[in-house]
Amino acid sequence: MRWRPPHYFLPSWRTVATLVLILATIGCATPPPGAPGPPLVFPDETFAFANELLSAYEMGPDGRLQMVPRDVPAEYGQNCVSMARAVRVFHAHARFDPSLPRANEETYRRLIETILARDPRKKRPVPDRIVIPGYANLYEFSQGEEVLLKLSVDDRLVGYFQRGNWRMIMGFSRSHQSTMAERFVDGVRRGESPVVHIIRFPNIDINHMIVIYDVEETRDAIFFDFYDPNYPGDRLRMRYDRSERGFEFPQNDFFAGGPVRVYEVYDGIFF
Repeated sequence: MRWRPPHYFLPSWRTVATLVLILATIGCATPPPGAPGPPLVFPDETFAFANELLSAYEMGPDGRLQMVPRDVPAEYGQNCVSMARAVRVFHAHARFDPSLPRANEETYRRLIETILARDPRKKRPVPDRIVIPGYANLYEFSQGEEVLLKLSVDDRLVGYFQRGNWRMIMGFSRSHQSTMAERFVDGVRRGESPVVHIIRFPNIDINHMIVIYDVEETRDAIFFDFYDPNYPGDRLRMRYDRSERGFEFPQNDFFAGGPVRVYEVYDGIFF
């Protein structure tokens, strides 16, 4: 008779899924050690160019926004994930020095590639930051080297295969959203810049990535100031309602505004 492994060597898929969720929760619940770092400065540490919408949007008869063709086709779109990731990485791994002479295109390309190859899960500035000469900050750099940066950050596969995408299908309790709000507050105070996935799954009216850089707390709500790759330079706010334990995203060109579900990505081995 052929030997068969004991039953306990073959856990069910439900057991495996449960263990994965437990490990993910543990990994996300432990704040990283170390002293607080400098916060992300808006708009200095963000891009001056926009992630363009592939369609225009108009209000339909049912009160919902509907996609319509753009008058001018988008040249740079579907990059909100790669842009949000890049903002995090530049904040933690780059240092700008305007006192140095400006470099040539090949030098800047090499520096950008080296920075973008760094780990986005390191949320605070590291000791061995890479120096970008000739510019004061990322906003100015992305104005002077817009074409080069767009070519370097144009990576839509980053969005499709971002490892935290699995989380959107698991459901979101009010307790989970309350925990996220607390994590975002703590992260900003530690000098981090939480990269946040905004969804209403299974609805697909919003599937977007932003970067939180500041927070204001009141008795009834928490207001999160965020960088939106679609609206460079615009100061935008997302509201968390303490009593409802839920987030509300502001209206914009592609979303009518209202309740959303959120979670942090580039945070731990599962995200």
